[in-house]
Amino acid sequence: MTDLQTCWPILLASVGWAFVIAFVYLLLIRCCADVIAYTTIFLVLCALAGLGYLFQARIDYYKDLGDAQYELAMKVLCGLCYSLAGIWLIIILFMCNRIRLAIALTQVTAEYVGNVCSVYFVPIFFYIITILFYAYWVALSVFLYSSGNITKNSSSIIASVEW
Repeated sequence: MTDLQTCWPILLASVGWAFVIAFVYLLLIRCCADVIAYTTIFLVLCALAGLGYLFQARIDYYKDLGDAQYELAMKVLCGLCYSLAGIWLIIILFMCNRIRLAIALTQVTAEYVGNVCSVYFVPIFFYIITILFYAYWVALSVFLYSSGNITKNSSSIIASVEW
């Protein structure tokens, strides 16, 4: 038995679970996309500020050890994290309307994809078309390569084929 014959039920089950998880995710986005978005925004801000605080706490530790190089690195990282947190906060404050618009668009998109299930087959269709295109391209390249001897001209960058 080949590996594909052994594993096809597992592959089919994985595809099925991926569709189930996608539907659950769409329902989750449709119901509470605003909560997810605002929670993510807040957690990014907290993570940046928390990292800045951790680096700030390590400054005193390296100062007590007398290691000036690590102390300077911690100061730089602390300032970088606090600066990024400040920039993040300013961007969020100025982009409130855009964030609300993006959340509304995400909810509408999730509702559309949930109602029109044929959208799920578009990537599969284009994947098959792409595989067929590359198979044709490889077959054509092999045919052209095997049809004659390729010789390079020293005066030109274009090679010629001797049939």
